[in-house]
Amino acid sequence: MKNNRSLLFLALFFLTIVTSIISCKKNVSTETSTALGPVPAGKSELKIMMTDDPSVIFDSIFIDIQQVEVKVEDSTGAQHWDTLAIRAGVYNILRFRNGLDTLLATGYVPNGEVEKIRITLGNRNSVVFNGVAIPLVNIDKVITIDVHGDVDHLDPRHLRIWLDFDGHGSIRFHNGRLELKLKIGHFCRSKSGELEGEIKPSAALPATLTLVDGTDTLRAIPDREGEFKIRGIKNSTVKLIISPSNGYKDSVINNIQIRRGDDTDLGKIVLHR
Repeated sequence: MKNNRSLLFLALFFLTIVTSIISCKKNVSTETSTALGPVPAGKSELKIMMTDDPSVIFDSIFIDIQQVEVKVEDSTGAQHWDTLAIRAGVYNILRFRNGLDTLLATGYVPNGEVEKIRITLGNRNSVVFNGVAIPLVNIDKVITIDVHGDVDHLDPRHLRIWLDFDGHGSIRFHNGRLELKLKIGHFCRSKSGELEGEIKPSAALPATLTLVDGTDTLRAIPDREGEFKIRGIKNSTVKLIISPSNGYKDSVINNIQIRRGDDTDLGKIVLHR
């Protein structure tokens, strides 16, 4: 869970520098072509989806993604690195939150087990705070995610996996600058569950939801109607902490049962002052 003092410090920092930084125009990509044609013999088609945790501070988080590679171990034990098709460029990852996602990369890989995914970043990374762009200093140009075969097999030759970007949790203020050390998790629908519901009344919004999933913490911010969705939940029993605003009391829902490959609907959650 986030440290409230750290969030306040970051917010105060932004307020002191926001008037001295000039915004620059961003080229934002949100879709990737999927027209690959028939799957060749000895290959499988892999689709990598992208989603993100919300941010309680930033208006936008722009990540410059230049390349996506996949490591596969085939039935003979041989290991292969393949570069997938993407639309290289700057993505506002905060657009893909609250259950939304987009196709990041797709391509053919040898039949076998998907072991790793490697993402190469460019230098055009930034955040927007109160409408003003602030550059990020990229610490790790290449990020490697260990997958160990955790992908959905839609059929024997079509695979799918989600990468869960933690943009907000990847940014820190250090040595007088904002640094990006990108954290990326992963999940597949067959080995995880989803949780959705609706926060009421609307006067309790905005609200922040924190889901405790074993040693992991997942977050969501309900939309204007109070609806939310949290994906990639890997444990069977979780806890949801609701932090509303406007004088409404915090609420905790314990022992929520999650089913793999399924969606748990909490319905309307009514908060009180």
